[in-house]
Amino acid sequence: MIEFTLAKMEMIDQMCEITEQAKAQIRKMGFDQWQKGSPSREIWIRDIEEGNTWAAVEGDEVLGLFAFFTTPDPSYGEINGAWLTGDDSAYAAMHRVCVSDKCKGQGVAGKMFAKTFELAAEHGLPSVRIDTHP
Repeated sequence: MIEFTLAKMEMIDQMCEITEQAKAQIRKMGFDQWQKGSPSREIWIRDIEEGNTWAAVEGDEVLGLFAFFTTPDPSYGEINGAWLTGDDSAYAAMHRVCVSDKCKGQGVAGKMFAKTFELAAEHGLPSVRIDTHP
């Protein structure tokens, strides 16, 4: 059964392995996202220290990761278009979503999105923003 926990430093090697798997999959699809080093081990360490990274786990195995933020994201300051909830509304942001190759197609990403929506609601935030590129 998948459980969610704040990522811990002892998970960092699994986190980096999953990130490299995601980078390889994205590269195979012909996209440049994540191909210039980010997310990196240093970014995950910072996120762990700041309590921003959640891990989907089963026992001791990390199945997926995402970073969750409740503070305004500078990259959302100016967009082409308009936010459905208004430009100045409070929101959560989800970044660095990746799932282990071992469990792709098993609903892990969907459960991570559901956890993000749950966390946003717990913080009283009416929406979640996510992107693939600046």
